[in-house]
Parts: sequence; structure tokens; C-alpha cells
Amino acid sequence: MPRLSVLLPVKNGAAHLPAALASTVAALPADAELVVVDDASDDATPAILARAAEGDRRVRVMRREASSGVAAALNHGLRHSDSELVGRMDADDVCARGRFRSQTALLDRADFVFGSMLLTDPAGRLRGAASPLPITPAAARYHLLVGNFLSHPTMSCRRSAMESLGGYADIVVEDYELWLRAAAAGLRLRKTVRPVLRYRVHPAQITRTWAPAATDALLDERYSRLLPEHLRELTPVLRHSAVTRRRDDEQSAAAWRRLRDWIRREARGLRPFDRLVLAERLRSI
Repeated sequence: MPRLSVLLPVKNGAAHLPAALASTVAALPADAELVVVDDASDDATPAILARAAEGDRRVRVMRREASSGVAAALNHGLRHSDSELVGRMDADDVCARGRFRSQTALLDRADFVFGSMLLTDPAGRLRGAASPLPITPAAARYHLLVGNFLSHPTMSCRRSAMESLGGYADIVVEDYELWLRAAAAGLRLRKTVRPVLRYRVHPAQITRTWAPAATDALLDERYSRLLPEHLRELTPVLRHSAVTRRRDDEQSAAAWRRLRDWIRREARGLRPFDRLVLAERLRSI
């Protein structure tokens, strides 16, 4: 049994899949596997995956004949693997060497570990870095109330933590919903400043279609669990703004001022480092 299973869901990802596969395999420790779930692709993806599996026994491919989305594909991969630890990759990104060895070492002191990302254009040219601020378990709750700064493909976690939450919910923002549940359950979420992948920004990626999920009642319920009682009436406004990053109307601006003031008061009980990082985050509100 491998100690680490890295889950990579893909649907019609032939354009960038070879680079994602090659870089992830190169980053795997000896006691790890790459579990690819093909969500009913009808392009060259199946042929690319077949060649990868033939070339490296650590690559395991599962195919779903009917497409059911990212969350269902990930849950399928979880059910059909049994490693102690679970990692994530996407089919259009490039994994950094040494990533999984460094992340799994941190899972003695955390349940979920995330890294930072370098941003590239569709051709893979470097364009900058995404939210490089570190997040500690003590401060994760407050960062999640501002927005989702934990990038899904940078994640590694303890399987026991993932299973205690019941896996992924079948919504568009399946990652943010899971992080909110994890924080509410008292699980330890940590993000490091070390870049662990090159994140390709392109028009076809799923993350560019998040806005319709801003009315999702399930996400409202998860978000409200992290709020104090006196702010829960503001849940729909705050959560909508956290997902869309829009706070340009009077109602949302007023709600965010109240949230910011509460976080600042709560942060007094954190370490100086956490307070400093949170202060930088709150400048965006």
C-alpha cells in the first residue's frame, strides 16, 4: 500500500495533461502513487493516460463513462485508494520537484497542508505569484472568512481528516466548502509560502466560473459556522463577497467593516506573526 495517493481528476485535458503527469510523477516519493480519474473525456486524454500508465506502474488510471464533475471524480478516487495521506494535482498545472516530500513532513503537525503558487499564462510563461501569505492553523478560520486563499491543487492531507468530513460536496466550489467544514470541525489547516506548483491561468479552467455558486445555500450554512452569533445575520452578504471578491456596494462594504473589526479584536489572542499576516490580509477588505 502506498503511503501517499495523489488525486488528479481530468476531463478533456489533453492540451496540458502531459506536462502535469510528467511533473507530478517526477515529484512522487518512492512510496506514492498518482491516481488519475478520467471523467468521461472524449479527446486524446484516454490515450495519453494509457501511455503514462504503461510507462510507470505508480500511475493508476480510472475512467468514468458518464461525466459527473470534479467533486464526484475526487470522491471516486478516494474510495478506490487506501493510502495514509492524500495529495492533489490538476491536469493543467506543473508540479514542483520535492513538493510532496516537504508537504508530507508537515502532516505530523497539521491535517491539511497547502502551498503557494506561481502563476503562468496558457503557454506556461511565468506571470507572478498568487497570495503568497502563509496561514497557520490558529489563524486559518479568519483567512477563510475573507476568502478562499487555500488553492485546491496545492493540497496534501491526512486521509483520516478527509474521511472524517465525508469527502467532497457536489458543488462548484467543492474545495472552499470543504475547507470551511474542516475549520469548523477544528482540523488544522496550514499554508506555507513555498511555491509547490505552476498554476496555469486560461479561459477554460473551472475556477473562472465560480460566480454562479455565490447563491449556494450550502455554502452559506458552512460559512456561518465560523462566524460569531452577532454576525451570522450577515452570512449571505459576507459569503457572497468572499467567493466573488466584490465589496463595491454599500451593504457589502458595511458588512465587511463589521467582520474586519471583529477579526482584529479576535487576532489579539494570536501570535505576533499571525497578527501581522492577518493585518496584511485585511488590507484587502
